[in-house]
Amino acid sequence: WHFGEEVAIDYTNSDTLSLYNVGVALRMESGKVDSAPMTFQGGCVAPSGAFFSSDVVLQAKEVHSGGSFTEIKTLWVENALFGERGDYTFILTPGLDVEGVWMAGVTIEKTR
Repeated sequence: WHFGEEVAIDYTNSDTLSLYNVGVALRMESGKVDSAPMTFQGGCVAPSGAFFSSDVVLQAKEVHSGGSFTEIKTLWVENALFGERGDYTFILTPGLDVEGVWMAGVTIEKTR
């Protein structure tokens, strides 16, 4: 995954009242995980076109291994409110080249 190369992830929202924790996950080739922090620019475009962005930092200490791949996850935004119904687009862009990335995505979990 190369510096400046965007990955876009779409999410359709119908719940405008609940709060959610939004995380970032990378699935990587097992031998390619480095202990140095990886910094990404994260952004979200709401259905109305409103835009939110902030840095995301992933560390290898947040690792879940599955044989040939390793998954690294981190919390990005806590207690987010998706105040509009419709399609949101999350955009992740690496700050440096990251070798061995198979998948980049977001996790969206309703808070209790």
